[in-house]
Amino acid sequence: MNVAIVLCAGTGSRMNLVIPKQYMNILGNPLISYSLKAFEKAKTVDKIISVVGDALVNSLSQKELIFSIKNKYEISKLSADDIILGGSNRQQSVFNALNHISKMINDDDIVAIHDGVRALIKPDSIDYIIEQTKIFGCTTFAKKATNTLTKVDEDLLIEQYVDREKVFELETPQCFRFKAIYKSHKKIMVQSNTKITDDTSIVINNGYKVKIIENKYPNNKLTTRNDIAIFETYLAKSN
Repeated sequence: MNVAIVLCAGTGSRMNLVIPKQYMNILGNPLISYSLKAFEKAKTVDKIISVVGDALVNSLSQKELIFSIKNKYEISKLSADDIILGGSNRQQSVFNALNHISKMINDDDIVAIHDGVRALIKPDSIDYIIEQTKIFGCTTFAKKATNTLTKVDEDLLIEQYVDREKVFELETPQCFRFKAIYKSHKKIMVQSNTKITDDTSIVINNGYKVKIIENKYPNNKLTTRNDIAIFETYLAKSN
């Protein structure tokens, strides 16, 4: 059984919205609904776990809100029991989800971890990276750097240039065999001084190698208000 963990617990503080950005309307639909529909349509995904925050949204708990979205958009792979609370940070939220599925998944099954606000993800992209994960064990979507890159000092003076041929901007979903990601998360829980940026860094910290998979489609993360028009343009074309 392959499981998608869709993270919906962020606060969206950089956008200064009344509600978390994953619930804002884009072309008449909650932003998070686009990601959920993509995983629903992906042939390689058997179950969806939605990880939510504990803040109320329009007087509703986020569990209630995701459940209503699940029903409206017919997300059959997401059950009420699989809408779970996240933790104090992203890593804890993912760990909560891994604990939740630990009794229902095999070691070699694939877990796809996705930022819910990357709403442009396509079902065939999901299927492709999961099939690649069956080969490589640990994978992530990434976008190759196209601009000139440089390192700077504390005064923002250029120190050296970086070979952009070797630089990628990581995206999600990031996919892993369950044993690799669960074992790595449990280990990192007792390493309080280890710097963690995403799930690939967690498995690399535990000795695994991660294969970069280039996504041929846009896979932006909605971060600021300036991103909204870009998302609306892409989503209007794909829907």
